[in-house]
Amino acid sequence: MQPAGKALKWLGDYLPDKKSIPGGNCGDLPYSSRLDNITCVSVEPDGNISLCKNFSIGNAGERSMYDIIQNYDPYKTPVMEAILQGGIAKLVGFALQNGILTDPEGYYSICDECTDLRHRLAEIRSG
Repeated sequence: MQPAGKALKWLGDYLPDKKSIPGGNCGDLPYSSRLDNITCVSVEPDGNISLCKNFSIGNAGERSMYDIIQNYDPYKTPVMEAILQGGIAKLVGFALQNGILTDPEGYYSICDECTDLRHRLAEIRSG
């Protein structure tokens, strides 16, 4: 489960407690797959081609979807490479190398933790 937005505000009492995530990989949760074995993508309203929540590999408004898919190489992106080499544990290590700690309150799932760490890594890389 990856609650977000108003679900966190209005349904928080019904959600499981957050916990420390010891590890895991893409594909461990339903409807997910390894980043080097993608079986589907989402086209977001803004044209982003996403593999999962906030994980865009290109924008259909800037390049053709065919070009985006043909040139997709997860090993060219340090965050994706870390995830592929060691799952969430390797991503946590990569984040630590960049001065980012995991949330002490924990997470709902490995996807929740991955999304948080990727978001914070992107902030420091763009800022």
